Amino acid sequence: MAEMADLAELPPNRAKFEERLLAITTKKAGNAKYLSEEKYLEVIKEVKGALEKEGKGLIKKERDRLKKYAAKTMGAEEYLVKHGDHKNYFVNNERMYDALLEVHLQVSHGGKNRMLPIIRKKYSNVSQEATFLFLSLCGIYLAKKKPKKRGIVVKPLVFEEMNQRCQVD
Repeated sequence: MAEMADLAELPPNRAKFEERLLAITTKKAGNAKYLSEEKYLEVIKEVKGALEKEGKGLIKKERDRLKKYAAKTMGAEEYLVKHGDHKNYFVNNERMYDALLEVHLQVSHGGKNRMLPIIRKKYSNVSQEATFLFLSLCGIYLAKKKPKKRGIVVKPLVFEEMNQRCQVD
């Protein structure tokens, strides 16, 4: 019993989360929602390149990048943000765990209904699927989660003869 309490105190295992997220991302290889570190840096580079030659005949891919993304520099870090909403960040797969952990601790190990609205306001590409994966690995959340209620089990009435029991009005 003490082992379960020790496990519940720990945040979700980062290695397990990243391993399972990698399985999801390889299954959905063409999905733009999940950005690897290389893809993330490549998109930032493309956005900056498109911004430099903005008025000089952009190709369709560059126009599309500028409609969807903007690059934001804070200190030495460069971030990819949603165009028009510079508070809505894109995170790569390596930073997704940190983003989910931050929100999860902010809502005191709350569930999906408390996490998802905050995630939608703050991050553009953190999916429900990644959130559910994170929650499935959090011991404290699983301990807080109420078990499903089961209905009353009614045993069937067994009679030897047909219509042995009847009701008269």
